[in-house]
Amino acid sequence: MCSSDLLLLRDRFTGSMLILGHIPPRRAVPRHLHAGPEDVLVLAGGYEDQYGTFEAGAYGCYAPGTTHRPFTEPHEECWVLLRLEKPNLFLGWRGWAQRLLK
Repeated sequence: MCSSDLLLLRDRFTGSMLILGHIPPRRAVPRHLHAGPEDVLVLAGGYEDQYGTFEAGAYGCYAPGTTHRPFTEPHEECWVLLRLEKPNLFLGWRGWAQRLLK
């Protein structure tokens, strides 16, 4: 998740989350590990990662254990609807800081 993301719903029994996500133009979400499955529906714009290019209307599914670093093109922002079963875990120094702040 990015700082501009908006948590729409959290299931208090399962912990799953529904999130409205935004990636500004020419930005990347830090590399992260999916602790649980993540479903992504691109609402507007698009993003790329090592699994492909995802434009408006595209659906992506990331299995637990996968890692990626989505990024946008210089003149294209991206709006997505995400469903996470578990929070993502950042890798590198961000992961260290994430664990330290818990």
